[in-house]
Amino acid sequence: MAAAHLRRQLIAHPRFDLVATAHNAVQTLYAVEETHASVVLMADDSPGLRGREVLADIAEASPETYVIITTAGDPAALSNEPAVASAVHQHDVYGIYAALDQLADFLEMPKVDAPNRRASSDRRMHQDWTKVFAERRESTRRSDRIAAG
Repeated sequence: MAAAHLRRQLIAHPRFDLVATAHNAVQTLYAVEETHASVVLMADDSPGLRGREVLADIAEASPETYVIITTAGDPAALSNEPAVASAVHQHDVYGIYAALDQLADFLEMPKVDAPNRRASSDRRMHQDWTKVFAERRESTRRSDRIAAG
C-alpha cells in the first residue's frame, strides 16, 4: 500500500521521472545497481527485508543515489542511516512531497568544487602563488640584510 502511494507521489511530481519500480527492498537494491537512479523512494515496511536493512548496500552500490524512506515509526530513527536524504512518516503526504521538492532543489544546485591550488592547468593561479612565495622570500632577505648591515 505504501509503495503504491509513493509511486503516485513520484509520478505526480513535475521534476522527477519514474525509471523503475520494485516490490520489495531486494528488488529496490537490484534496480539501484542497474539504473543508478538519483532518487529512490522506499518504504521501510517492504515485504521480506525491511527497507532500512538494504540502505548500506544502496549507498555502496550507488553513492550518488539519495533515498527518501517512509516509515510507520519515528522518522528521526532513520535520518542518520547511509544514503538517507530524508525520512518521513508514511502517512505524511505533504512531508513526502516536501522531501521530493527539497531533494530536487538540492540536485539542481550547481556543484562548486574547491579550488585546486596545485593544478597546473590554471596558469594564473600558479603565477599568483609563485608571486606570494617570491614576495615572502624577498622580504625575508631584506630583513636579514638590514639586521646584518
